[in-house]
Amino acid sequence: IKYQMMIMIGIFSGVTITDYTAINIYLRKRFDKFYLPKP
Repeated sequence: IKYQMMIMIGIFSGVTITDYTAINIYLRKRFDKFYLPKP
């Protein structure tokens, strides 16, 4: 996982750490909608 993160950061070298974290949180929320059961 760490290697993938390093590759992703290398590809999006222009993206700041804050933006990367925001995208990470956004993807997590999106995946939660798919994988977590609806209340």
